[in-house]
Amino acid sequence: MNEMDNRRTILHVLAGGYLLYLAYSIVKGIISGETPADRALLMGVCAAAFGLVGAYLLIHALIVRVKTAQNPPEEPEETEEEEEDEGQETEAQDASKEPEALEETESGEAPSSETEDSVGDEGEEGSRR
Repeated sequence: MNEMDNRRTILHVLAGGYLLYLAYSIVKGIISGETPADRALLMGVCAAAFGLVGAYLLIHALIVRVKTAQNPPEEPEETEEEEEDEGQETEAQDASKEPEALEETESGEAPSSETEDSVGDEGEEGSRR
């Protein structure tokens, strides 16, 4: 079970539990008389809907969890061919960088960075003074 499926299952369990709690609270309010008589039918329908959806989410999440625990998904193993392909890709990337280095050396200039040039210039000025 990958991380996304695990998060989804946890969310379904929490949402299902909360909906069942809401359904229980509504029914408790109807029975105790806290809910006005003219709203009792509407609240009863809402409690039934919350209860059904909550029960479905909980049961479905548990079934999915049990199925994945019994049959864990297999992770694909890298074969030797895939490893060789990865090696060829890195060689191709290295080869694409080599012509740039060759062009610089053919022109007679050594490859250098800007920071080395600025330090080198200051050093030459200091020696001239």
